[in-house]
Amino acid sequence: MTLVEQVNALLWGWAEMLRALRRRVGAAPLLVYAAAQVAVLVSIVFFAYRPFSAFAAPALAWRFGPQALHYPNNLFVLRAAVGQADLPLSVLLGPLTAGAAAVLFASLYAGRPERVGTAFRWAGAAYLPLLCVTALSVALSQAAVRVPLALWGHLADASPNRFRLVRLATIAVVLALQALLVYAVPGIAAARLRLAEALARSVRTALRQPVTTYLLVAVPAAFELLPAWLARQGEAIALRLSPELLAAVMVLWIAVILASSYAVIGTATRVFVHSAEDVVHGIADWKEV
Repeated sequence: MTLVEQVNALLWGWAEMLRALRRRVGAAPLLVYAAAQVAVLVSIVFFAYRPFSAFAAPALAWRFGPQALHYPNNLFVLRAAVGQADLPLSVLLGPLTAGAAAVLFASLYAGRPERVGTAFRWAGAAYLPLLCVTALSVALSQAAVRVPLALWGHLADASPNRFRLVRLATIAVVLALQALLVYAVPGIAAARLRLAEALARSVRTALRQPVTTYLLVAVPAAFELLPAWLARQGEAIALRLSPELLAAVMVLWIAVILASSYAVIGTATRVFVHSAEDVVHGIADWKEV
């Protein structure tokens, strides 16, 4: 595909994803994930109250020390605590909700009724391969982050500007790795492809239209920069304004993650359905499971 064709494909995919907003398709599974993130946030903020005191307080003390069990220290560790809790959440719950959202989007694009219960059943039936895709994506992303830090982490003090370039390059590589796998979720959940076939098709589709695929992932990710920057200013926000605003920043982060996931899954599913002509007929002929 030419550059112009890839840009047009991206704009068309975004337009189709935004059209789906009118039907609120895809939102229900992703709201389940967002609710789980909010539950983690609330348990940390109100760790001293039941029922959160039974598990949140011991977890905070174990991970951040007993000083985290005092206000406002629990809010100072909020970003790190929610981020660390989100990693297992994304691996264990993420495959189910992302797969169900892909099924709902594909239902709309194929002209079929969108049924949340059916979407979760389809995603549940394909949970293990979806889990493998998520675990592979997380493992590759973690490696892409940790290896450069191990090799060039000393530049943070010796040459801050060069270290920033390393960080930017790392982010670009992580996004590229995620882009290579972005079509595997709709391939497995919606088209019922086997794991190996879904991964191979995802890589082929991404390499055939790299601009479309990279921007499909990178542009929604860019919106996460604002809450990430606000979170890094946590100490200043707490001291100059109010520690409670740190919780508001994390709520904003969860909302941006929700919107970003909706955009990526919705657009990737639209591009996949259009690109995988040999399985479109199978998508259109779904049966209840």
